[in-house]
Amino acid sequence: MSARSRDDVVDRALALCAHYLRSRVEGGLRFGPAGDSRHRWRAFGDRVQTWATAEGIPSRMSPRERRAWRARLGSWSEQTIIDGNWRLEALGPLLWALSALRTMPAWDRQFDHAIVAKLGAPPFNGTTRVTATSFRVRARLRDDETSERYRDIAELWHWRANIAQLPRTAERARNIANAARVAHQRGDVAAPLANDFPLFRRTYSKLTDEQLSLAHSIAEERQLALEWLTGDDAWDETRADT
Repeated sequence: MSARSRDDVVDRALALCAHYLRSRVEGGLRFGPAGDSRHRWRAFGDRVQTWATAEGIPSRMSPRERRAWRARLGSWSEQTIIDGNWRLEALGPLLWALSALRTMPAWDRQFDHAIVAKLGAPPFNGTTRVTATSFRVRARLRDDETSERYRDIAELWHWRANIAQLPRTAERARNIANAARVAHQRGDVAAPLANDFPLFRRTYSKLTDEQLSLAHSIAEERQLALEWLTGDDAWDETRADT
């Protein structure tokens, strides 16, 4: 039986959602043009703050998230903003686990930022009629076996991303070919290309630096969320190891 209840997962999804939205605000204030754009980002930040406070989300955040949340608006470092933006890829698997998403995107495609509306979070433009409470009532947690399978798939893609950062040797090439073949036989990945994992419509070994970076971040964040979901560590202590 899963260590996480439906309410545990909803609470974690809400915390990730708020953290991601705050990172977008921080990015807009730090890197956006001056003038009206900065004013709009601050106004959006106020809306996010109001939503999160009304839903009691700060109390559901991890200690690390709470410290960032309490910091003065516009004070986040560039790295904190980047890390926060990638939390959308951790939020997505939890919404999938709560049956709010039918499928997860392919491993070369990011989650759409519009998924935050499923939790009642304020969009940058417009309004939403959904509330965190109504989402919680409708949420249905997927079975452990399905979640664990996707965790293993995420770990596999993360492993391939890490291997890509190492010198290519004959032994590593054999390990990659074998892993791709076995994963395809299980139905976890598409048919191998040139004895390698297929991604971005090409063999993994031929990815550009930009594609490699994107693939690594997607796999790492999704594995992190699924490791937390299927484990019993606190969020700040959860690791996406391979």
